Amino acid sequence: MSKKLTIFLQIACLAGVSLLITGCPNPQQEQSLTQIQSQISVLSNEVRDAFDQTEEARIASYQKLAEDIRLLQQNQANASATNDQLLTALTAVEAKLDEYNTRMIKLSERLDSTEAALTERITSLSEQVNDMGRETTITPGPPTPQPTPPLTGVPETSLPSVPGATESPGQEPVNTQESQFYHSVYTAYVNGDFERAIGGFQKFLDTYPQSKLADISQFWIAESFFSLGEYETANQEYDRLLQKYPNSDKVPAAVFGKADAYLKLERQIEAISHLRYIVNQFPNSPIAQKAAERLRALGE
Repeated sequence: MSKKLTIFLQIACLAGVSLLITGCPNPQQEQSLTQIQSQISVLSNEVRDAFDQTEEARIASYQKLAEDIRLLQQNQANASATNDQLLTALTAVEAKLDEYNTRMIKLSERLDSTEAALTERITSLSEQVNDMGRETTITPGPPTPQPTPPLTGVPETSLPSVPGATESPGQEPVNTQESQFYHSVYTAYVNGDFERAIGGFQKFLDTYPQSKLADISQFWIAESFFSLGEYETANQEYDRLLQKYPNSDKVPAAVFGKADAYLKLERQIEAISHLRYIVNQFPNSPIAQKAAERLRALGE
């Protein structure tokens, strides 16, 4: 039995006794009644105080419980927000990693492509260097038979060897001054001074427009622009050779250079078209074999 109920029963008993005494009063009873009433009053106050304290305690407990619940909810909300932030940060990091991986793959592909291109250009330059010192006979067009006057005082073997120079019977050899000019510019090209080579070969064409080395000089101008990475300009120079010197032995190489330039410009359809043209039109040329290999590398 609770303390409240015990106090209540005590008060009820005292009240009952008080009523019984009131029914037949005498001086002694009146004194007892006064004492009982006093005790009842005290007990009533105690009961009221006890009820008040209990109510305050209950309210305080409710308030504390509510505060604990609020703190718990706040902590849970903070934890949820922290988890969301961590998840967002993790997602961002994963996205960055994917981006970096993609960049690394593209960079690796570019490096492989650049390495292959450099290797090919170095091989081409090596072949050109080996050709220096050897006489290369080309036929710019169907030769027109002409009487060749005998050379007097200058033996034919004393003329310097020029890559691509035409020295077939019925055609005049390149003169010494013209040959020296060509060699000095070609040396700049071989040494990788492409800007100087472009200016030099252009000046050679301006000075000797009818030279037997004109088509070759035009070819080296296009090659120089290619080596500088100016692929659009290189294609224009290749086209100039094809238009001005359609019978030049450099035509297959010029078409192949255009195909390479189109590949650098990511115009694969045009590159494949030019490579097929070489294979079909010049099947017996050394360039045709390179074109066929390039087509196979492109999956054609």
